[in-house]
Amino acid sequence: MVSNMTLAEVKQLNYKADGSCTISIPTLEELVIWCQTNDVKLLIELKEVVKPIECVLQLLKLYQKYPTYMYAHTLVISFLPAPLYEVRKRDPKIAVCMLHSGAFYRGLVLGGIDTPEWYVKLAPSLCDYVLQLYAKYVAPSLIGASVMGPKYTPVSYTHLTLPTKRIV
Repeated sequence: MVSNMTLAEVKQLNYKADGSCTISIPTLEELVIWCQTNDVKLLIELKEVVKPIECVLQLLKLYQKYPTYMYAHTLVISFLPAPLYEVRKRDPKIAVCMLHSGAFYRGLVLGGIDTPEWYVKLAPSLCDYVLQLYAKYVAPSLIGASVMGPKYTPVSYTHLTLPTKRIV
């Protein structure tokens, strides 16, 4: 698991982009520098649930180091409201976007990914509906979201089987 690896171990990992070249995994700072140099906007998704404060603090260092680019060209996104709240609490100028899915609890129950509470197992669709209302009407004002992301629906199997070659 990548979270258990050192940076040196992660830097040794490579992947093939389309069979034509091997690419090493950049750090977030390396990616920021590349995006800044190439005038590319960047979405940074926060997924950390084990050490969310540490993750936010590392992100804030990049905003301090590259303020002109970061404030104007990045958007911090997450399905989790807590890290977004921490970002805005520590720096209200950072644009954040709360994402949400209409089938979060159904995915847990049907996918067997986690062991949800009894009431989620009993009525996952109702729990998803309540979560959607929360994500749409309550969470943005609580966390100070700059943007509310559209309802996220995972891609279908058809999309996953489309050709994966890059067009250059």
